[in-house]
Amino acid sequence: MRVFADAAGLPNDTIEQLKTAVVSACKLCFGFHNDCDTPCQVTFLRLNDRIQVEVTVPGVPPPTEKPKPHWAGVDDIQCESRENSGVLRLTKFLSPVS
Repeated sequence: MRVFADAAGLPNDTIEQLKTAVVSACKLCFGFHNDCDTPCQVTFLRLNDRIQVEVTVPGVPPPTEKPKPHWAGVDDIQCESRENSGVLRLTKFLSPVS
């Protein structure tokens, strides 16, 4: 996260918030995972307009009745199902570079 956020020119306090949010998201998702044979997957993606982190938990649907988590430094949080896995996606939108 730090490398992507530094490259995007984000301020240090925002970078620290993002790092904390990613660790918190991983801890949350790993807590739902009980199958040691199929590991969770954490994917980082840097696009021109955003940084995305997806935590995928195989064989576990996302919780439907719970409110979405909220972490400082993250602009959007989505929970969805994908290919028999629960996915928690954190997005930090970036300002256009002039």
